[in-house]
Amino acid sequence: MKKCLPLAKGLLATVLLTVCALTANANAGAPHTLKATANYNTVLLDWEAPADDIKLKWHNEYDYNAADGISYNSEEMTAFYVSNYFEAEDLKNFVGKQVKSISYMQYRPVYKVTALVYVNGKVVSTGVDDQSNFESGEEKEIVLDAPVTIPAGASMRFAVKFECGSNMDMVASRDNGPTILGKGDCISFDGDNWSSDNAGNFWVTAHLVNDATQKADGYNVYCDGVKINSELITDTEFAATNQPKGTHNYSVSAVYGAEEVQSYSVPAMVNVFPAPSILAIENNLFANTISWQAPLLNAGTLTWSNQELLNGIGGTSTSSPKIWIKNEFEAADLISFVGSQLSAVNVFFFKESSSEVSSCVVFVVENDKIVYSEELSSDALAAIKLGEWNKLALATPYEIKGGDKLAYGIYITHTKKKHPIAYDTCPVGNIGKGTMYSTSSPKSSFNSSNPTWKSLSEAGITGNWMLTADIAGSSELNLAGYDVYRNGSKVASAITETTYVDEVSAPGFYEYSIVAIGQDGSTSDASSAILEVALPESYRAPYIEQAMFDEKSKKFDLAWSMDAELKHYDAPAYLVGFEEDVTIMAGTKFTASELAKLEGFSISRLTGLIYDEVGDFKIGVYTAKGAVLSEATIASGNYTPGYTFSVELPASVEITGKEDLFIAYTLNMKGGTTPLVIDQGPLVENGALVSLTNGTMWMKLGTINPNANDYNIVIGALATPASATQSSAHQAKSYKLGNIPTKEIESATTANTRSAVSSAPQFDKFNVYCNNKLLATTTAFNYTQTLTQFGPYTYEVSVVYTNGWESPRSEKISFSNSVEQKNPAPFDLAGTVNNDDLVLSWSSTDKATVLTYETGDTDNAFQLSGSGSGFYAVTRYSVEDLADKVGMKVSHIRFKLATNNVYTLNAVVMYGDNIVYSQPVNTQNLVVGYNSVRLDNPVEIPAGWEVGVGYMIDGPTGVAMMVMDGGPAVEMYSDVYSTSGSSWYSMKKKNKQDYNWRISATLMADDQTIHKARSSKANSDAATYNVYKDGELIAEGLTDTQYTVSNATSGRYYVTAVSGISESAESNAVVYVSDSETGVGNVYANANDVDYNAATQTISTNTVANINVYTTSGALVKRATETSALNIADLANGVYVVAVTVDGATTTIKILK
Repeated sequence: MKKCLPLAKGLLATVLLTVCALTANANAGAPHTLKATANYNTVLLDWEAPADDIKLKWHNEYDYNAADGISYNSEEMTAFYVSNYFEAEDLKNFVGKQVKSISYMQYRPVYKVTALVYVNGKVVSTGVDDQSNFESGEEKEIVLDAPVTIPAGASMRFAVKFECGSNMDMVASRDNGPTILGKGDCISFDGDNWSSDNAGNFWVTAHLVNDATQKADGYNVYCDGVKINSELITDTEFAATNQPKGTHNYSVSAVYGAEEVQSYSVPAMVNVFPAPSILAIENNLFANTISWQAPLLNAGTLTWSNQELLNGIGGTSTSSPKIWIKNEFEAADLISFVGSQLSAVNVFFFKESSSEVSSCVVFVVENDKIVYSEELSSDALAAIKLGEWNKLALATPYEIKGGDKLAYGIYITHTKKKHPIAYDTCPVGNIGKGTMYSTSSPKSSFNSSNPTWKSLSEAGITGNWMLTADIAGSSELNLAGYDVYRNGSKVASAITETTYVDEVSAPGFYEYSIVAIGQDGSTSDASSAILEVALPESYRAPYIEQAMFDEKSKKFDLAWSMDAELKHYDAPAYLVGFEEDVTIMAGTKFTASELAKLEGFSISRLTGLIYDEVGDFKIGVYTAKGAVLSEATIASGNYTPGYTFSVELPASVEITGKEDLFIAYTLNMKGGTTPLVIDQGPLVENGALVSLTNGTMWMKLGTINPNANDYNIVIGALATPASATQSSAHQAKSYKLGNIPTKEIESATTANTRSAVSSAPQFDKFNVYCNNKLLATTTAFNYTQTLTQFGPYTYEVSVVYTNGWESPRSEKISFSNSVEQKNPAPFDLAGTVNNDDLVLSWSSTDKATVLTYETGDTDNAFQLSGSGSGFYAVTRYSVEDLADKVGMKVSHIRFKLATNNVYTLNAVVMYGDNIVYSQPVNTQNLVVGYNSVRLDNPVEIPAGWEVGVGYMIDGPTGVAMMVMDGGPAVEMYSDVYSTSGSSWYSMKKKNKQDYNWRISATLMADDQTIHKARSSKANSDAATYNVYKDGELIAEGLTDTQYTVSNATSGRYYVTAVSGISESAESNAVVYVSDSETGVGNVYANANDVDYNAATQTISTNTVANINVYTTSGALVKRATETSALNIADLANGVYVVAVTVDGATTTIKILK
């Protein structure tokens, strides 16, 4: 290997001695953040000055795009995390330094931002940002609570957690790539499980403590320990030219007088071999195929084309069509052409009758600027031949330089509606290189033109231009083969083909790199591409068989099977009928190719939905010619119109994967009725078919009913693996549209014995998710939970297979556990301990704090200008207004309406511009006038934030709905509105309406937790009240606002007010903990260690167990089987009894949440 030579003898020894002598000067630091990039035989180095900020990041500091969270619960804030991840190797030059802060960039305002530092997967330090000074697109820095020293041999993750309203999208800024896969693009929804999305690197930067303060006099650059600059460098960049080929280590020293402090070194590979170009990367299950084009070697021609004609295109102008085309080359593509001359451009023009090239300019582009152009003379134009190659010689040949980008091409005008520009048969064009075109007009000074370029691929066209260049000179480089890398590891060496198939073992993102090897041992830059390998379709999600919620007991039952669902429709949306009586078959077709993945399964059940009564009807499986494979008759009275149903077929239909199957109803439809249900579209192929000939001929539903042209019929099937245990208990059952789906479930004896077909992947267990959080892991086919908190719930189930892979999640089961709507509660309940007694005291309901701007008796009503997007009416309260209310909670929102003809309405609470709480309101209960909504979960007034309360409403246009008073308004406080949920305005300022919304909010005090030895304040007033402990009535009909609980035991106490037969909402709670009752907190009992982590709200055991959680009154509120951890974040605060069972032995402990 050639070596970088010193400028003078003895220089290196002198430098090393002075570097060692300088270690005592702590303020004189070394250059840092050194980068070296090779471009042909030039190595470009840049670095940061010693005293500059030391940063660890993967992003390029370009704010290109942004990511956001996923909202499953509209009554909670959305939380998500983004991070940059560093392996130990990435950090080796920074070991021992301290991370002091994390910076980030956001596009939208959010409620809270937290920085987190992880070491080997564990959070070791955090910091919280002040969001009061938010500016979109500005970098903000969070100082950590405690600096973190970078350890040797450890990985680190620098993360930012965003907590925001459900209305906030485009929150966390990220760059435009290239993505540092698995390092710069990490996102999480719980802070523990991270995924990579290959969509750019997140703007997250770790800032390191830098003790250097002294400014350097200048810098010296070293290659393999040898100084290569002749004069002191005063800038922080340097181009090392004419570097010998091979890999070299470069470093930079800071000069302080006669002394130097040297940086760490970084490698750079000086290449003298051109790089290949990846053409395609695709996969078939776990077989990934990478195809590439050989590197360009100078044999007298420079082109991307295979020179085999396919077709032609032309300019789009109707008056004077014009088009530019070019072949473009990176510096790495041109290594074997450096020093040669481009002497001519050859172009093949597509031949059409009456086609003519009116003008033509040959041009050369260097580093994105036109440096040479030559217009063809009239004689040269006349000599052009269509359907042949034409040589366009340059009057002055262009010399190809090392390290520069190069492009050549032509600009032509041509006959209208013709297509003279030809492209070749390459199945995958060299996108961005051999496929670029423009229809821009040139400037009067042609070389000043700056066309807007596009790729043929954007128009769905493959192939490269039929365009080549003649090169004078030849290359001495010869190709030996290729090395193939996957995620940085070599998987193939010295192969000679330009296609490679790589077998991988798991789904995920894979980055492939191809390196060309010369016969002299030289290597090229890597050509890289990223491929995502998806989970195979055979790893399917469970099918939800049953979902039931009992509003009285608050018990939710969920059951599923591993049957495969066959359907083309989405959510039911519209109804279809005909004016006259008709007998019709209506359904959907599954093609043999669709069914091939389920070969060996059998269709045993069909599902459907009939909206209007049709009497008896049939549903079955049929061949393309109408032959009945299996058919069931459902008699009138055995189904409920408007409810979905499932029915067991009299005989199962085996799926062979070799024939199409039709699933259809046979209906006697009465004229004027609408029994057929369709979805909201769009139509998928074969999603809505009908037959008037008993299934011998089929046509699209839209053919006979154009209004249903883009929708799918609601009908489906369930396919069972061949070896699965079958149940005879299936009958036609139903659920109401819009309510909780109640689907047929197998009997308990068969539900747990179902198994997968032996040739299919085997499942091990199931994960149950609630509101996107893992709730339980079980081997059973059902799950039961008693809900203890109000609000929206969304459940999903996934399968974990024996190889550890997790399936997609099942369909979502969503519903709301709504609080009973009651009047405001007694206010400010507090507790005092007197020996063994608990003394409760409170204030009457009329003492509750109310927030409002309403004045006078004058009303002004307003209507919607458009339907479908929703209108937000909000009153806001300043930080100063709320200073004495921090910690209190919004319990009720009251508003006035001019009509109850409303489509949807949600009560909302905002922190700043973030909608942190949105509760759907049953519109059937709305009245003209004042409406009061009790919140499922009262919302706390936080310190330092403006708080907004109001509603989102949607309804018919032209109908007065929202009501304001007679004013005057408090601009941007009493009159706030939005039509998008993202931009907010004042009715006074924007619409000249000087009024206040008739909106108010009632506040309640926060819950209190007291111990026997502690107490809090007391109040007195007059009312009639009931007292409860853990939901059980312990005193009623009280007229005083104080009550003593004798010999009080641990529990959750609250009070209600009674007026006539109406009982109010519950007051805030006093959670009492008796010191005489042991087992509260972390408990370790018997042989089964049980731990409750209050910070994470998780019960954990040292072995797999069954865990049941009860209230102190004995109600089961949560359970999990065969697990070692159970999160109880969804339970209300209070005391719970936990029973942990292992091998029949049960340990019972008591915890305080």
